[in-house]
Amino acid sequence: MPSDAYFNHILHLSILERTEMEKLDEKKPSDFLQSLVSAHVASDGAMTVEDLIGQSLLILFAAFDTTSTTLQFCFVLLALHPDIQERVYREIIDVCGDVNEGEDTESRAPSHEQLQHLHYMQQVIDETLRLFPPALFLSRLTNKTTSVDLISDHTERFQADSEISDPQEDKHHIEVGSNNAIGGEFLFSKSQVQSAEASKCERSKVPAGRTITIPAGASILIPVAKIHRDPRYYEDPENFDPDRFLPENRARRQPFAFLPFGLGPRQCIGMRMAYLEIKTALVYVLRKVRLEVNEFTEPPAGGKVALRETNVLVVEKPIKLAVKLR
Repeated sequence: MPSDAYFNHILHLSILERTEMEKLDEKKPSDFLQSLVSAHVASDGAMTVEDLIGQSLLILFAAFDTTSTTLQFCFVLLALHPDIQERVYREIIDVCGDVNEGEDTESRAPSHEQLQHLHYMQQVIDETLRLFPPALFLSRLTNKTTSVDLISDHTERFQADSEISDPQEDKHHIEVGSNNAIGGEFLFSKSQVQSAEASKCERSKVPAGRTITIPAGASILIPVAKIHRDPRYYEDPENFDPDRFLPENRARRQPFAFLPFGLGPRQCIGMRMAYLEIKTALVYVLRKVRLEVNEFTEPPAGGKVALRETNVLVVEKPIKLAVKLR
């Protein structure tokens, strides 16, 4: 059975069962699927079963792809930095214990509590997400007109140039440098460009203290990857340094300078599950093997991961690492 048909079949059966539970007012599971089913029943057909299945599949596939991508880059960075890898390994042994020869691996599976105490591993994962965020951009649609005060010390950038407008949507592009809405890119229709005096203007300087008005219905693109490598927030941003995420260093940094899962009420609902999955995988792998690079690996020893210039994370060459049993 094709994978899409399999998931459709399983979800259809689950939705039917959950719908009956909802209608009979029986004790229901407290999970995401039940929340969707409750909304489906309450909507009286406005939310269809197809909508429900689509949302469920999105959660499954989005969580799988982004988590596996992050794990891949984490493996590479640990192989390129053996001292950091060894520190992560020592923390795993101290917190979760080792697996002795002949011992059942499952008997030493890390508990939820143990995973919460892998603090240095958490720093390594966050630094991996900083350098290689699964989503290079975040997008938001404003539902009301909002004013943003530019409070940064540095000069902001403002652009509303008809040369880059979408000929179909007839939209303008306004880019604002780091401020309250860090590094945001704003898309307005021509009639909505309120901060420009004319529908077409040259690139100009916007000093601190200026207020930018973002009209209702504007699409806002937040360049996560650029923010994560901005030297104003991360010294030597191309360097892999998990200590950036020590509690005291986090406290000194603008919170919106780290957005791998977004922030606010629309933050990724799978964030906690993603962290648990990545930590569990690292425990199982690093307890058994050491990740290495050499002249035959990709990247080679002393090299870096080469990415294609796309809107998503795509490596230039397939990643290949060497492993040695511990």
